[in-house]
Amino acid sequence: MKNILLGICGDSKSRAGRLWADLSEYAEIRREGITVQLYESAESYLRRKEPADVLLLNTELRGISGIQLKNLLAKRKSEEAILFVAEYSRSMKEAFGKNVYGFLEQPIRKESLFEVLDIVMEDLKKVPRSLGLPMDQDGRILLSSILYIKAADKYVEIYTDTGRKVGYYSLKKCEEVLDPTGFARVHRSYLIHFMHVAAVMNGHAKMSDGTEVPLARGTTKQVRKEFYAYRCSAFP
Repeated sequence: MKNILLGICGDSKSRAGRLWADLSEYAEIRREGITVQLYESAESYLRRKEPADVLLLNTELRGISGIQLKNLLAKRKSEEAILFVAEYSRSMKEAFGKNVYGFLEQPIRKESLFEVLDIVMEDLKKVPRSLGLPMDQDGRILLSSILYIKAADKYVEIYTDTGRKVGYYSLKKCEEVLDPTGFARVHRSYLIHFMHVAAVMNGHAKMSDGTEVPLARGTTKQVRKEFYAYRCSAFP
């Protein structure tokens, strides 16, 4: 694993103090290219250039609250693993939801923090949350934003919910990286993301943006079966 970003949202560096020190120590112990970043408010986090892989989120924020930020990120299909931090537990019930790993009550025991972070890191190893390959643009591409990927000569075109991006690697390499995350190779030139499939028709998959991605000859039945299996697992 590499280039992991741990974010603290809801405090100045001086007030974060102990938490900042503990996360920096964790990064040093793990030695896996972990960076710690501070965001003083939910608004500053929403203006970020790239999402954190793990976000330690204070429930009591000025302006947009920690709970509201969590809900906004869920609506945007953002993929941060969230750990809530608070001085009391009255917000615990509202805090839980998609990608929330826990609620840490202050003062936080370093051992408890490290234990939860280890669990999150193991999950990040199993399912990468961003396309960790070199791009022609700055930043990473969230897996949840990808609709489909098309092979084009010596590069691939990655179609996301915000537009088209180009990556200088093979479709086979994308397939290897994306295998456990709901993607399927449906044609020699296409990978699709089942999250954004509206329907599997005869000979093509209709994507959420209306694009019709061709299927390899004779594979409609199998692709439809895989799509239904994905939907059943994602929405039990």
